[in-house]
Amino acid sequence: MKNIKKEIFTPGPLHDYRHRINDELKNIVQTGDIFFRLGKQSFLGIPFEKIVAKITNSKYSHASIAFVENGEINLIEVNDFGTTKINIKDWCDFAATTDFSVWRLDLNQTQINKLTEVIKEFLELDPDYDFTFDSDNKFYCTSSVCYLFKKAEIPIAEPHYLKELVGKSHYLLIKIINFIVKLISGKGIPTNHPLYFVGNSEKGIMSTPGLKKVWST
Repeated sequence: MKNIKKEIFTPGPLHDYRHRINDELKNIVQTGDIFFRLGKQSFLGIPFEKIVAKITNSKYSHASIAFVENGEINLIEVNDFGTTKINIKDWCDFAATTDFSVWRLDLNQTQINKLTEVIKEFLELDPDYDFTFDSDNKFYCTSSVCYLFKKAEIPIAEPHYLKELVGKSHYLLIKIINFIVKLISGKGIPTNHPLYFVGNSEKGIMSTPGLKKVWST
């Protein structure tokens, strides 16, 4: 019975506000908007996403792209469940904190139409989650967002190597911890492959020219 209780899903802190958030954003969000929040993924008890946010100098670690269909806001992302399309009310249930924001590039209708086609193709492809963060045909949340924009020929920030983000001492420490985690679980952050991340105005998706915040909690 104890094991069963551990598997029961408990909604996050935005659960009670999900309908209000949905009603407010229905008149704001358009396909192609990017949602940023702090994720809650962890490996072996290590708060992975908090560490990612810390080393990338950001308050966020997780990204999803909006796909508005029949007046409903859906968030497209690749997480450890695989490729998902989730209604915003349910997306709120998975939030680890109450803090998230919506950002937008100034897209014309032709670009939005192209992005819509690319998203539909991506959902049909249904790629798996990239647990090693270095695959060419699997994705993690931020890499999937950047892939979709690039596939639609819309400029988005380029990835960076881990050593470009942290000092030498922290880099060596991360390499040691990463080696141990990868040895035990087969998962880890690559040090020889560039990474996509939320970041800030200088590096990461947030540094994309023309990207502006349109809403936040």
